[in-house]
Amino acid sequence: MGKSPAVIFSSIVYSKLLFMTEEERDQWLKEQRAAGNPGLLSLDRLVNELYREFYTGEEDSKK
Repeated sequence: MGKSPAVIFSSIVYSKLLFMTEEERDQWLKEQRAAGNPGLLSLDRLVNELYREFYTGEEDSKK
């Protein structure tokens, strides 16, 4: 068999954010970013990097 051109993965995340209103989630995210939450900041960078690579074909110039 040949290699697939795309890698597909899934992840299940259980979070209290699911039970918050949209406004509560927005406020929580804003507070966590302002506080420098390293996990959230890392996730932000990862999602943005994957978006650029997948949808625009750009790669992170810092690699």
